Amino acid sequence: MIAVDDPKLLDAALAILPRASAPRGVRGRFISLYFGLRRMRAERPGVIATLGSDKVTSARDIQKYLDRLYAKSHRPEPFVVLTSPFGGSQAPGAPYSARSGSTVAGRRSPVNTWRNNFGIQKGVGCPASARTINNLLNDPQHRLACPHMVSLASAGQYRCGIRNTAYRGEEHAIWLRRSGRGYQVVDLDHEIVFQDYLKPNNRTLPVFPLIAMLYCMSEPDVFPSRQRVGIPEFAEDFGFRIDQLRDLFDCEPESPLNSEILSDVMDVSVGDRNQHQQLDAGSGGLPQEPLDSTLNTGVGAELLIAEDLQQSGWRVRYRGNQPLLGYDLEASRDEQQIFVEVKSSIAFANLELQESEWMAAQRHRDLFVLAVVDFFGSDCPRVWYVRNPAANANPDERTTVTYRFSRTQVEPLKTEVEFL
Repeated sequence: MIAVDDPKLLDAALAILPRASAPRGVRGRFISLYFGLRRMRAERPGVIATLGSDKVTSARDIQKYLDRLYAKSHRPEPFVVLTSPFGGSQAPGAPYSARSGSTVAGRRSPVNTWRNNFGIQKGVGCPASARTINNLLNDPQHRLACPHMVSLASAGQYRCGIRNTAYRGEEHAIWLRRSGRGYQVVDLDHEIVFQDYLKPNNRTLPVFPLIAMLYCMSEPDVFPSRQRVGIPEFAEDFGFRIDQLRDLFDCEPESPLNSEILSDVMDVSVGDRNQHQQLDAGSGGLPQEPLDSTLNTGVGAELLIAEDLQQSGWRVRYRGNQPLLGYDLEASRDEQQIFVEVKSSIAFANLELQESEWMAAQRHRDLFVLAVVDFFGSDCPRVWYVRNPAANANPDERTTVTYRFSRTQVEPLKTEVEFL
């Protein structure tokens, strides 16, 4: 899980995200703006006016909110607002900027970082009616289908007939409607709104560097008070459904850019749950949970499942140290018995059975239970169970490759520890 008070995590994220963006065609400033609008909407209903309502939210209020969301508490003024986490900015202080409306040395005008992206010329704003914008959200031609878009044939350009502004032809989605002296936000869950930004060129961005960028060293009261953040908290704070995140982002802990931040600089200690005091201490007794867990802590997840079963009256024995059995736990209650295989991850668990596990599932059938722990190590892990998966689901069979060295080739290369 991401420790929110560690500046090293933030630095690691800021080293990873530009590398994640380069091959994908990421428009980073707009991703930051999108997250900001989602958080603004999710934090408190009504804090930002919605499309078609009788209210508007001023540009000043939106900018102040974005500054608050992206300001980092460890940074000295004036460059405290993380405005370019995906790189690309050449401004002084990049990837940080000063707060909106302030004037810094070397600039003649106040900082206007966020508002530059609100307009139609090169941004996500639109001055058309709510009805017109709703129609455009469902039109594959996007802005060019707008009845107010005027072609300047001689110049090969377009302009907005309402605002009389030269349109650069950048096919940005419409997120904000300009109405009077403020803005209204569209449905941010509409696929056309986020598709080209969160999934540029239909490729996903790594979720754990994104979480680190958003949460690490945030100013007080920006988010609920937590020591660590994972996928469930990110979903809650930004108004995503869990199933949305799995589709929108790369949530695999083992993928290169995720594992880089998780394995290099993150403390993944899960602490002592004090949960095995009532479990069998003899043969088959559960092991002690290690103090420092690996990214996907098998023992910790097995203990979590054992506790869950025990609270429902099951008597639990540990079999995880006998891999040929094909399951981790045996549980009995009255005359019932089940054989439980545990799959876990700090993200979404991969539901893969090894050969011995698959054979156990076929052998024990309705007595075989697949126990799944998603988001292990977070404050709200998701635990669920499936009985008899071998009969009730159709898995894909995959072949793995193993590389075995010949001892006769390798032993002549051996050395002593002092020469390593």
